[in-house]
Amino acid sequence: MIGETLKKNREDRGLDLHDIAGKLKIRHEYLRAIEDDAFEKLPPEVYTKGYIREYARFLGIDPGPLIKAYSEKGTALHDEINPRPPAARKSVLPRIVFAAIAAAIVLIAIILFTHLSSKMEIPLEGGKNLNKPSSGPVDATAVPANPQQQYLLKVVAGETTWLRVEMDDGKSEEVLLKPGQSREWASRNGFGLKIGNAGGIRVMLNGKDLGALGRRGEVLKVRLPREGSNHLSDDR
Repeated sequence: MIGETLKKNREDRGLDLHDIAGKLKIRHEYLRAIEDDAFEKLPPEVYTKGYIREYARFLGIDPGPLIKAYSEKGTALHDEINPRPPAARKSVLPRIVFAAIAAAIVLIAIILFTHLSSKMEIPLEGGKNLNKPSSGPVDATAVPANPQQQYLLKVVAGETTWLRVEMDDGKSEEVLLKPGQSREWASRNGFGLKIGNAGGIRVMLNGKDLGALGRRGEVLKVRLPREGSNHLSDDR
């Protein structure tokens, strides 16, 4: 009914199907399939209804009855020829990805724990560790009676700060710390520091928080600790 109606009207008016396809911007084979009622050759229902509607209007035919006839016949035909694919089984890929991410997190946690543990337990002569509590309070800025005492320096950055740390035997290290970063060093004879932004870092010596050693933006040289005194040497 659909194809016969459209084709008869077109032929009665002496119109060429190729010309109509060009004017409507619809592929010629689609219009031919509509005239032949070959709905299995047409795209999904929503597009086919649009083609029928445009073709009928071009020929001056009311598209309503044709669309209704297609809905009753064409849709069922489409479903038989192009059945909807069954619902896909849930992929196991997300579970595999999740398991891999969880394993990676556990591995990273183990590595970080091992790394932090190695930094926290610094052995001293006599089998002592700095992270173990001592029998009494410790003055971190005074030279201890035991010349073999080892000092532990920790620097935590609140702002971007350049820092040079001098240690035993002329060893030195330069670092650029960004906000939130921290570093630790150990030395038996204390430390010589040159700080590019004295107010941008917090300094701790043997666990004692010395705070900021200067003002924000100040370039500062200090020696930690100062021998025989509870104060820092300041070579500003």
